[in-house]
Amino acid sequence: MFHAPVFFKPIHQQSYNNTQPQKWEEVIQSWKDKNYKESLYKIFDYLGISYHQQTTHFKIPHGSIQIDIQLKNDGLIIQAPFLSIESSLKLPLFRQILQINQDPLQLTQIQLKDDLLVFYFECPYPLCEPNKIFEVLKEICIHADLYDDTFIRKYRAKRISEPKIYPLSFETQEKCIEVFRDLIIQTEDAIQFLIKERQNLFLWDNFVNLFLKIDLILSPNGHIKSDIEKWIVEMHSQQDLSEKINIGNKAIQSLKKLSDDQIREDLYRIHTFVPLKELISREVFKNQLLQIQSQIQREFQKGEYLAAYFTIQYQLLMLFYQYDLNEECVNLLLKILENACGNINETKIQFVLELIQEEIEKIPVSTLKQ
Repeated sequence: MFHAPVFFKPIHQQSYNNTQPQKWEEVIQSWKDKNYKESLYKIFDYLGISYHQQTTHFKIPHGSIQIDIQLKNDGLIIQAPFLSIESSLKLPLFRQILQINQDPLQLTQIQLKDDLLVFYFECPYPLCEPNKIFEVLKEICIHADLYDDTFIRKYRAKRISEPKIYPLSFETQEKCIEVFRDLIIQTEDAIQFLIKERQNLFLWDNFVNLFLKIDLILSPNGHIKSDIEKWIVEMHSQQDLSEKINIGNKAIQSLKKLSDDQIREDLYRIHTFVPLKELISREVFKNQLLQIQSQIQREFQKGEYLAAYFTIQYQLLMLFYQYDLNEECVNLLLKILENACGNINETKIQFVLELIQEEIEKIPVSTLKQ
């Protein structure tokens, strides 16, 4: 019988932003009224940016970059100088940039201006649909965060400016390091059990859940964050399962090699300009839980209790990974995850199913918006 280890709560608050979700309806209404410039200003209100009414040029920090937004007479220009490549390994770096410009970038492009890599986007005002502009800003922020440390490490690029970071206390860092080591031990113990019981199909779940737990519980930045993001993408790719298992095994070895000082370097908070996770209404959150409950119920009825356990872990951790959840939703998910520990058998899964149903019934229907 599989014994599920204890679930650790998040140790510290993740990086934060000033988004004001209640203002998004005003953004959309201005766009519908064809007040295109006004709609852009209201996007800035939504993002919590202070400005004078006649401001047409914004420089907004995000991590280690500064996003330059200009409202010209005929359209919008967004630029974000990213890294200096003056002394870099240019040829392999340029190959990587060409690939990134094809995929995953959809709305922006990384351009070379002098010796600077610059995210660039421009658009006439009638085509500045609010959701598109928000996705442009989000795309820049996500991929600047994702690639800066990688390009510095692999290609010797250099930051244009250092990010404003908020270090964690020494005690919090030490707790993060302790939990980091424990999570790897838990994962390796589970690997041994799954191989011994010939349940290799669940190795994928085991690896992905480790990455999601590190992201949630430790909220790392820097190299660890970049690697975690890369591994999560690779584990959800179209590669064969055996190749994904190899990725997971190599990832664990890479994480085990990190020294305490290397982990400590990536434990800090930053202020983000654009929220990197999607907002979610209570209605959508409730529907997501109902779908997860249905999947667990199907596995429970087939007597597939181990599959049900990994479904609980993966699906709830993915909700944390994808969405910017309010405190109510966070506490609900943590309660379920904390109770899905111990011996995984019929009694345990039935208990968790009943707990999920109980928590779903508590979600109010009349006030669905966050």
